[in-house]
Amino acid sequence: MDGSVLDDDPGTVTAQIARRIGKTPHLTAFRSPDGAGGWLTRTWAEFGEELRLVAAGLAELGVHRGDRVSLLSGTRYEWVLADAGIIHAGAATSPLYPTSIPDEIRHIINDSGARVVFAEDAAQLARLTAIADRLPEVSDVVILDDEPGAADPGAHWRVRTLTGLRELGAAALAADPDLVQRRVAALTPADLRSLMYTSGTTGAPKGVRLPHSCMSFEGAVTRTLDLIAEGEVHYLWLPLSHAFGQVLVAASIQFGAETVIDGDPEHLMANLPEFRPVFLASVPRVLEKVHAGVGAAMGEAGGVKAALYRWAIDVGHRHWAHRVAGTEPPLTLRLRHRLADRLVFAKIRERFGGRVRAVMSGAAPLGEEIATWFAAIGMPVLEGWGMTECGAAATVNRMWAWRAGTVGWPFPGTELRIAEDGEVLLRGPHVMEGYHGLPEATAEAIDAEGWLHTGDVGELDERGFLRITDRKKQLFKTSTGKYVAPGRIEAGLGASCPYVAQAIVGGAGEKFVSALITLDEPAVRDWAAAHGVAGDTLAHLAAADEVRELIGGYVDELNGTLSPWERIGRFTIIDREFSIEAGELTPTMKLRRRTIMENFGHLLEAHYR
Repeated sequence: MDGSVLDDDPGTVTAQIARRIGKTPHLTAFRSPDGAGGWLTRTWAEFGEELRLVAAGLAELGVHRGDRVSLLSGTRYEWVLADAGIIHAGAATSPLYPTSIPDEIRHIINDSGARVVFAEDAAQLARLTAIADRLPEVSDVVILDDEPGAADPGAHWRVRTLTGLRELGAAALAADPDLVQRRVAALTPADLRSLMYTSGTTGAPKGVRLPHSCMSFEGAVTRTLDLIAEGEVHYLWLPLSHAFGQVLVAASIQFGAETVIDGDPEHLMANLPEFRPVFLASVPRVLEKVHAGVGAAMGEAGGVKAALYRWAIDVGHRHWAHRVAGTEPPLTLRLRHRLADRLVFAKIRERFGGRVRAVMSGAAPLGEEIATWFAAIGMPVLEGWGMTECGAAATVNRMWAWRAGTVGWPFPGTELRIAEDGEVLLRGPHVMEGYHGLPEATAEAIDAEGWLHTGDVGELDERGFLRITDRKKQLFKTSTGKYVAPGRIEAGLGASCPYVAQAIVGGAGEKFVSALITLDEPAVRDWAAAHGVAGDTLAHLAAADEVRELIGGYVDELNGTLSPWERIGRFTIIDREFSIEAGELTPTMKLRRRTIMENFGHLLEAHYR
């Protein structure tokens, strides 16, 4: 590892947790909803005691070093606790998204070899029970909620609550106080920490084997980013079933931050002003909606208010440009910026609690316009890039090294290079051990020199910033012979048009590119009401000439920034959003192109008849 901050990394996640508990035992570690409108608080010492009980309980259930334990739940404190208990028992966590379809649940549990499964609540227990005959190796299910409800497991497996598991662990520790410590002491950096299954935009999910050394590195490297200080508040709402969510927990452990956990996206904007975090991570769609909402409100306000907003954003852009360049802004610009901050920016930041220093974004491209807007208002977005196969993250923009439209510099100890065909290759201590039970797929992904072939196409600029243009397998040629990167066009449309929810483009072998577009229903309804456009349903609005003209204007604007062969020649507005339930999105909201084309490809093909 490069970077002095990584020199004392102990190499296992369990050792990192022990170090944090020993350093700040009485600081608040986590806050979480109590189910009755209040919040529960746990110190690091209390977290440490709880995870020991869970680990000992799992040992009593027959979980051994190297075993895998499945975890089917949304983001909540008990997810973090169960995960910590699993690895302190010497086993590895194999997460499942709470929205996973039955076939995915069956495949992941069986492929991982898990005999113990944590399920969030009665609803998830019922889903497991419905496929019990196809889960022959499962012996125990632990319900994170204290009330498993009416779901009847029958004779399939033993069922207990998390409280019951802790009680089992307490009895085990009373008889053998060193039980968990022996398990932890036996762990090495090479032991499996997580078996994460890719979200599977094509084919069955593959199990990515991430050893402790990988995830320990991912946690330790966050200290090079100066995201947050000891005792400050981190708000966590992203899926913990994704590797990025686990890295966010690891960051809190590294910094000793107080983490507020609430996985319900509907609570996000209400909770932020209450807890006033200094750091949070998000996905581009949330940031796009905030940007669009503010812009729409200012546009409707008109007059002096709109003019003040435009002036302030211009001042913010120019002030941030000096910061990025490392130059001192002129006195007049500094004074204007203070005024703009007081009159405009501070009020926008209050929506996030008023204390956020930076937002980390990943999982999908963030438009340059969105990135520069947030930087201008004093809340820069640190866009990063990575994949499950490298423990979630490999590059990120820094507060002191930032460039819009890029995903930043690589982490210390991470090597990048661009192959002849443009594919980004990656090498470092956080590269996966391989795909679980798939040696041929592993050999395809990691070459003999240790380079991970990411499947992403990108370029490194003169300062070493990485720019991702698309997925290698998604590039297509039009009849002109020119390659088109659909992801860049789709992201550009989503970022520039506040009324677009999603877009997918195609045109392989055709004369021009065309698009399928879904609408952001709340935004379009507000626009329609303000402009006297009739429409009781989204289907009516999608078919309205006025809405088509509105979207067409944004398409024309985007086309002005694209090369001739990339421009959208025709588009169709679909009367609903793509969804996880229809199989059109992965649990991390990525487009499943094959399914979308099965459902809507005829609309795209109609553009060429």
